[in-house]
Amino acid sequence: MLSTRRFPAWTASILALALLTGCRPKVASLDAAPRHLSFYGTELAKEVTVRALDSRGKPIEEVPPLSWTAADAKIVEVSSTGHLVPKSPGKTTVTVRSGELSTTISVEVVDLSKIELSPALLRLVGPKGTTSRLELTGKNAAHAAVAVPTVSWILTDRKVASVAADGTVTSLASGKTLVTAKVGELVAESELEVDIQNVSRIELRPETAILRVGESQKLAVTAYDDQGAPIPEAGAQLSTDAPDVVRVQGDGTVTGLKPGTALVTAVIGERRAQATILVQ
Repeated sequence: MLSTRRFPAWTASILALALLTGCRPKVASLDAAPRHLSFYGTELAKEVTVRALDSRGKPIEEVPPLSWTAADAKIVEVSSTGHLVPKSPGKTTVTVRSGELSTTISVEVVDLSKIELSPALLRLVGPKGTTSRLELTGKNAAHAAVAVPTVSWILTDRKVASVAADGTVTSLASGKTLVTAKVGELVAESELEVDIQNVSRIELRPETAILRVGESQKLAVTAYDDQGAPIPEAGAQLSTDAPDVVRVQGDGTVTGLKPGTALVTAVIGERRAQATILVQ
């Protein structure tokens, strides 16, 4: 006759816990997202998410306790939950640790608080393939002009036009589209109207201008249709043969940089006009 031996209830609980613990996956590494973080200005904070991974690189549901450390708290501060607050321009790293495991996030804070796109409305008139350039400028927290880093360009209707990395738009078909420049969370917009038609000639006025170093003047482009009637607010592609003497913006503003002579050219399709700029 076989005998039956009973175990106390607490013994069964311990055995179940031991089996459960033995089946729990072991944390082999930590993974942070994003691994590279850029702040433009010091107004917005961001969160970093950390996952625990097993030896096969698969996520583990339960994340162990984490500690966060910023290499330079003057550039960015980090909370115990991964909340990063930018403080001043610069580059640093944030390290996340759990026991002997760690991962690092690279952080850059750029003193760029605002971006602006001009003109607010660009009318691109001429044959298909006519180009003009939108001017993107940036300002820091002190409202001074600063360089703008890599830009993402967005068009609401890509059948109307295309846009290059430097802000040059090229006409594809008559219509309207919104052009958006995006740098991080910063956004600037410009409306684009495309009118595919022939341009018989263009003028650039004044044909001659005298500037002092640092002084600016806006050149006016006028396009004419086949009947000789002016086409209002027609945008043109502007350039200069002496970029060290003058700076030319997309809206026609020319600024003297150093003494010399520069030739500014306006182009709409196959039509072009020129103006001479003397910088004293």
